[in-house]
Amino acid sequence: MDKTLSVEFDAGLLLEGGNTLTLIHGPRNGGETSFVYLNAFDVSYPHSYVAVADGLAFMAAGELSSEKLNAEAKVLTVSGFSSADIKLLDISSPLRPKWIEDTTIDSAGSQRISFVPGEGSGSYLAVAGAAIKTPAWVRKDTVSRLRKPRNRADYVVIAPVELADGARALADYQAGKGLHAKVVLLEDIYDEFNGGIEDPSAIQRFLSYAWNNWRLAPRYAALVGDGSYDHRDLLGLGDSLVPAWMTATPNGLFAADNLYGRFANEQKIAIGRIPVHDNAGMYSYVDKLTAWQAGLGASGKVQLMADNDDVAGAFTDDSNGLKSLIPGGKLAADDIYLKDIFADGGDINTARTALLSALNAGRDNVNYLGHGGMDRFTAEGLLTTADVSGLTNARTPFVNALSCVINRFAVAGYDSLGEELVLRNGGGAIAVWSPTGLSQNPSAVLLNRALYESIYTDGKKVFGDAIVAALNKYAARGGVEWMPKVYTLLGDPALPILPGAHYAHKRNARPVRVRKSGE
Repeated sequence: MDKTLSVEFDAGLLLEGGNTLTLIHGPRNGGETSFVYLNAFDVSYPHSYVAVADGLAFMAAGELSSEKLNAEAKVLTVSGFSSADIKLLDISSPLRPKWIEDTTIDSAGSQRISFVPGEGSGSYLAVAGAAIKTPAWVRKDTVSRLRKPRNRADYVVIAPVELADGARALADYQAGKGLHAKVVLLEDIYDEFNGGIEDPSAIQRFLSYAWNNWRLAPRYAALVGDGSYDHRDLLGLGDSLVPAWMTATPNGLFAADNLYGRFANEQKIAIGRIPVHDNAGMYSYVDKLTAWQAGLGASGKVQLMADNDDVAGAFTDDSNGLKSLIPGGKLAADDIYLKDIFADGGDINTARTALLSALNAGRDNVNYLGHGGMDRFTAEGLLTTADVSGLTNARTPFVNALSCVINRFAVAGYDSLGEELVLRNGGGAIAVWSPTGLSQNPSAVLLNRALYESIYTDGKKVFGDAIVAALNKYAARGGVEWMPKVYTLLGDPALPILPGAHYAHKRNARPVRVRKSGE
């Protein structure tokens, strides 16, 4: 739950220079532990209008007291500068800073600048000399015109400029299937939808605009590039190529790529992330898609898997309950249920052997219900990241893992099991739909059933279409609101999962131009 704490303290405790805020969180009653995430903190304290290292950001109001201002003229003076080359900006609206020209600069022991603040409160920045920052680099911007309604694309590939070649390879592949595919550079989205500032919310604003205004609106959006919570790459790991949209849940902060394509309380666009790190990885994934498409047939089997039953869920019964939604001819002959395997005298190695045999025999779809971790199915390790490098299954299934954190791609410097499976060359999975965070089994079963209803009852033959339909079915049935946000697709959102896949198009009406008399 969210908490806001306000504390007053003696400003004399603050030191010149650096200060440290320390949170001390002890055990709860009964020795239980809990986790606390610090979102942000603000410190308000009195400060003289004296520059530090030739710069000062400060707030001022038109009605400041006479202690700080000349009582008659309401003049505010900032001193402590080493140079008379002092610049003053009004940064009350950070995206629209304004130069303040009506100033007086003089010397009184040090250089200083005086001005009259505007009415009401405002934020200002005064800088001089070497503290006046210059751009780290300047490059020519190619106009992208993403706000033009005449744009047409039902499949958009969003990628940073360094992955543009791989993104174009994916777009070419999708165009070969009859989709109108368009590569959109992440930098252009930032330019047109967030004033050039890097922020994941710009992606959502772009997709919302395109959905509502483009002549041919996107139904699928592929995010090409790994992502993490470290949007600014403060850790220096370089793996936040396309930022993750983080969302709060009762269990913590987790990535929620679905929100990029969710508008007006409904999932509109199928979002899939292909978590590659370079163009070579993208080329390999396109080859994997090509092989998948060539092998797609009516005989593809669905492999059901389930964990041991425990207080978290009756996973075996829940998995068996899915069989009524899947055509009998699609089900693999043998389920892989730990409960049954252990009851028959087997162990985890028996189950692992059964899974590897099933993958090598060829499965179009694998569905798992049970516990999971970032690196594994089941606590015992039915399948782990350590196994992935040895997978050589020619048929790479699409995987639904109704579990926990299997797709937690947003941890900086770490690849989850879902990522490893999708990026594995010569084996693994073609796509993995699973949560980036914790999941509750009753709600997961509701979502799982909605997915298979969408595929086999409603005839959704494209994975992204089936996922969008399942998310909206789940919401209509009153499922826990936060949980589907963290169910993320790693892989192609336009992946055909049954023969005869058809791609519907959303066309927006052309804007009506009214001609004036005499034109």
